[in-house]
Amino acid sequence: MQLLPGAKLFVYTDGLPEAMNGEGNMFGTDRIIKALNRDKGEGSEREDRSPRELLEDVRQAVDG
Repeated sequence: MQLLPGAKLFVYTDGLPEAMNGEGNMFGTDRIIKALNRDKGEGSEREDRSPRELLEDVRQAVDG
């Protein structure tokens, strides 16, 4: 795998997609992708989020 300058690689354990809410629903990989891509788009001020900001966004999504 070759990453271009500025690219990010998000590595996680099985505990992230398998995190469950009080109703027993797993977080899942689709929601991980959604959290990582949140507000990503042309002209978005969050397009170039730092690794820390990405982690915070994923954490907030899981906690939510």
